[in-house]
Amino acid sequence: MPSVAGSRWTMACVALAMACGRSGPVPSTTANGVGNGTGNGSGSGMGNGTDTKPANVIHLPAVDHLFFAMTGDTRPHDCDQTQLYPKDQIAQVAAGMAKVGAQFAVDLGDHMFVCNGSLQEAHAQMGLYMDAIKAFPQPFFMTMGNHECGQGRCATSGGDANMDAFLEALKPVSALPYYSFDVKTARGLAVFVVAADDAWDSTEAQWLEATLARADAEATYTFVARHHPIDGPRNGNTAVVNTVLGHHYSLILTAHDHVYRRSTGANGRAVVVGLGGASNRDVGFGTVLEKPSGELSFVQYDANGNPGDSWSVTARN
Repeated sequence: MPSVAGSRWTMACVALAMACGRSGPVPSTTANGVGNGTGNGSGSGMGNGTDTKPANVIHLPAVDHLFFAMTGDTRPHDCDQTQLYPKDQIAQVAAGMAKVGAQFAVDLGDHMFVCNGSLQEAHAQMGLYMDAIKAFPQPFFMTMGNHECGQGRCATSGGDANMDAFLEALKPVSALPYYSFDVKTARGLAVFVVAADDAWDSTEAQWLEATLARADAEATYTFVARHHPIDGPRNGNTAVVNTVLGHHYSLILTAHDHVYRRSTGANGRAVVVGLGGASNRDVGFGTVLEKPSGELSFVQYDANGNPGDSWSVTARN
């Protein structure tokens, strides 16, 4: 079973603080997303405070090979049912991720279902999520879902209770709902691109194009996380999909539908992992393992860490 990459990942988790449910210093936000972070032993650290382009890039410690987990959609079934928040389900999922030894997790959006505009209730549901993922003591990178905005589309400047609560939880990682992070492996650079479908504007459009162009030029692997699937009637903002499909990508990680399925589009490189507890029937997570050959192996797990479906793809399209 692949194991967590030692103390460097523990150090990364402390530096990211709320991103992995730990207490610790909250780093300052820089053009690189996280500045003044903990170094990785080579002097590069987690963000060096320099003004690089594109912005919002977080640099994580190098590993021999990637092994990460993902899930999405953790919220009550109906509006304003904080007392029915699926905290036990997501805690079980987080514990399952820890059990299989994932290095970090990518969350795929929807952490609340608040319709009454109450900032207090939005904070309460977001807090239940953050408490539950403490069962996974490694970095946890969150994606904005449609329920993180009570108005259909939210400006990054705030003013929406759901968006404000989400951005406060995300702040140790990024001041914006979209960002990217890099991980170097023995076979090359892995770039993770986290898009915000429901905060889309011209600034994010420029950022996404620049970030994917950098990955085209520099990366061996490009992973894109967004909340909505790329296919079907619930595919969200098509501008995001069209931009992503115009570049190289290894896997497109999505949720929104409260199921697990491999998408038919993107040449079999997209997957829906909406298993975070919004549905009581389908709860679990997925993992991606970088093989010595450079192939990427996906495995779907139930909430207890028992494996199910599996498949592999080459490094990029």
